[in-house]
Amino acid sequence: MRVINRLPPLPHESLESLLGRLGAANRYPNQSWCLPLPQPPAPRDPNRLCHPAHLKAVGELFGLDPGEVPKLTLARFEPYLTGIRPRESEEQAGVAAETAGNGRIEVLERYAHGQGRGKVCRECLRETGALMLPWSLRLVTACPAHRLLLSERRGELPTAVSVAEDARGIALTKLVWSAVGCGESFPPAGLRQETVNLLGVMGSPGLLCFLRRMGGLLLRHDRGNPALSPVGGDARDIRSLGTGEAHAVLSVVVGLLLDWPLSWYETLDRIAEGEVEHTRDRVGFPLALASAFKEAEWRWLHRSWDTFVEGRARSRPTPGVYAWLHRHYQGLGPRIVLCT
Repeated sequence: MRVINRLPPLPHESLESLLGRLGAANRYPNQSWCLPLPQPPAPRDPNRLCHPAHLKAVGELFGLDPGEVPKLTLARFEPYLTGIRPRESEEQAGVAAETAGNGRIEVLERYAHGQGRGKVCRECLRETGALMLPWSLRLVTACPAHRLLLSERRGELPTAVSVAEDARGIALTKLVWSAVGCGESFPPAGLRQETVNLLGVMGSPGLLCFLRRMGGLLLRHDRGNPALSPVGGDARDIRSLGTGEAHAVLSVVVGLLLDWPLSWYETLDRIAEGEVEHTRDRVGFPLALASAFKEAEWRWLHRSWDTFVEGRARSRPTPGVYAWLHRHYQGLGPRIVLCT
């Protein structure tokens, strides 16, 4: 069976949105008109469909090319978030590939909002009547076209908040949309060459991982940063934040990259001073940094830590930095060796 009135998907549109528009065009009361899908059981959220049988059934129903259907789901972001390229032959889409696909969807869940929660750009929604798939991602906090902070979908839409005068917020928006393949090529134009070089080392998956992990570290350890004052004091992770709070935290992380490494060293100095009161058996931020970025691909970050430590050791360190150096070199507490 195929629907009578067909609609082509809009650029970056989600499957959830297309189902809603097709349902209205064909006068179906809700999205259940396209169900049931073949076994195994399908997720309740259409944007999380990943099983080949489900994707094939949806393509047949809408008259879409099978290769186009994953572009309407979170699977679209697989190569940008995980670095794993999509399967290139139907032969690889068997039972083994289904299992691997389910595992990769679990990785994508770290970046996507849960069922029933999402964000919208009120101007995009007014102009197109469609929901864009990138709005489902936690790291997407603003619209690059209208330069507006995204609004929560739950309840009435509040007054739109502009980010047009926020240089770091604009940079964050361009970087994230580019990194997930929905903007200009990565890295976007207009950045310092030092930043471009750093982004070239990280790639899209590395940038998105850095935003998520470093955002959580700063939430827990850089509470003296005035730029983080709008964020509630109990927040420990990006996932627990509203859109405005997440935008503030991620903008701070992007600020580190835009002026690397000076902004990073300033951040380390500030965090060190905030940890002066720590007991002798704790290392605080250095230990957390080593734990969060322990993989080999973060060697450039490890080297930046060594450069900071060595530079401060040659100068007259502040009390906070001295406490780090003392524990680091004298073995009073865990010895953190980030370079591998």
